[in-house]
Amino acid sequence: MFLSVNALHKLGYIHRDLKPENFLVSSTGHIKLTDFGLSSGILATDRIESMRLKLDAVSASSFPASPASDILRRSVKERRKDYRTLREKNVNYAKSVVGSPDYMAPEVLHGTPYDHTVDYWSLGCMLFETLVGYPPFAGQNPDDTWLNLRHWKKVLVRPVFEKGSGDEEFNLRDEAWGFICRCIAERKDRLSDIEGVMRESYFTSCVESTPPIDWENIRKISVCLLFLFSVWFVLMVASVCAGIGIGRGCWLF
Repeated sequence: MFLSVNALHKLGYIHRDLKPENFLVSSTGHIKLTDFGLSSGILATDRIESMRLKLDAVSASSFPASPASDILRRSVKERRKDYRTLREKNVNYAKSVVGSPDYMAPEVLHGTPYDHTVDYWSLGCMLFETLVGYPPFAGQNPDDTWLNLRHWKKVLVRPVFEKGSGDEEFNLRDEAWGFICRCIAERKDRLSDIEGVMRESYFTSCVESTPPIDWENIRKISVCLLFLFSVWFVLMVASVCAGIGIGRGCWLF
């Protein structure tokens, strides 16, 4: 995912609106990046202005909005459930004109100067979600999410699974948390290039029993067919559960 975004940066573009739905898995098992609406500027001005106004609207709100929505007091399991419920109840949550700020850097929303590192912020949010089960600023409802992003420095805390929950093994390693914090950070402190990403100890610590990542030739590496079938199977089950069926095209991802 980082390499695909870097390829976009090499062309002189900033995506600005990265989210999990923008990443597809090709028939070869490699990542494809999609949805360049904001990077090309199409409808960008109106949408960004709408999001800026939404962020400004919560500025006068107290943080947290209520004791019940204080995510700093909610467990990891509760926040996972909150996010799942939010997505189920708001099916157009990520598709509205205003959009969801879950993965978008504050400077983009504020309309202040920014650079390509806003995409690293988004990737850091997605890494957090991959490892924990919800985006770092997700609230119990859309307004809570906006308020959390407004106070992101207070909200971004290392998640810890409670003892006895059976999930302690999923607690983040120091390398993972450090990597996330170097992506979700002030602009001046944020990772700024793919070389810095490649040097992250997160990647070396994840592959202790396997050969180092061959960044230069990663696109040439064959992906296990079992993995491809697993992805297809997950898609099939998800579509059946959603009652929308699945087409033959999904065989090709």
